[in-house]
Amino acid sequence: MNGKIEYGFGKEYLSNWTLKEALREVLQNYIDYGEYNISTKEIVDNPDIIKVRISNNYIPEKLEFLIIGNTDKGSNSNAIGHHGEGLKVAFLIFLREGLSFKILSKDLIITPNWSRDELVGETLRIQYADTNIPNDKFITILECPRDIYEEFISDIITEFDVLHNSHYGDVVDKPKGNIYSGNLFVCNIAKLSNAYNIKPCNLPLDRDRSVPSDRDIEYYTSNINQSDNQSKEISVTTKELEGKDYAYTDKLPDNIVNQFNRRKVGSKNVYI
Repeated sequence: MNGKIEYGFGKEYLSNWTLKEALREVLQNYIDYGEYNISTKEIVDNPDIIKVRISNNYIPEKLEFLIIGNTDKGSNSNAIGHHGEGLKVAFLIFLREGLSFKILSKDLIITPNWSRDELVGETLRIQYADTNIPNDKFITILECPRDIYEEFISDIITEFDVLHNSHYGDVVDKPKGNIYSGNLFVCNIAKLSNAYNIKPCNLPLDRDRSVPSDRDIEYYTSNINQSDNQSKEISVTTKELEGKDYAYTDKLPDNIVNQFNRRKVGSKNVYI
């Protein structure tokens, strides 16, 4: 089986996207389908570039995931990606950067290339071809500058980063103000006392992962902070309690309240 898909994406499509955005789109697809494995390998004659292999057990029956707008994540409310375009743009960006990028699925190899037309110019083409080697994994193999990959992968949320979990998401051990969705970095918001990993179902994002609304950030971070499910100690100051992430908080967990001295002022308890 051999074939190709012509996309009509020019070389400069989403010119503001970098390899970090491409890596995010690739990895989010694996995160959305559960467990996955990542391994890296040095390229002997180019130590600044590493080869990355990502795999899981999800095997699509057909290649419909290569159609723009097609995604089978609709029933998964906590899926990060829903737009069906990100993986195709990742093909484009790696090709634009002159870096190897391929997917192995069943007995097929899927690779990007340029389609050249005298009148239209260069546009993205994705080709698929038989390998005649059966494969029971969905595998992405890509090359990436070492520094870019290491910075990207170090900022992914793991279970060791979680300080406090709730129905809405987690407080995580990352720089204050960092917002993550589905374990992947989204943006940094000022006037937050912690960093948060908000569940994708609670933080709708567009394709470009633009900055979420203040109301969403304030509401969901406040609800995260109301939960008592803290696996590690979280310290906050009275000043930080004035931040956006406590705007909708009705009740603080006991281990935060106990950090302060209580004083009676009239009929109210004041914490200092």
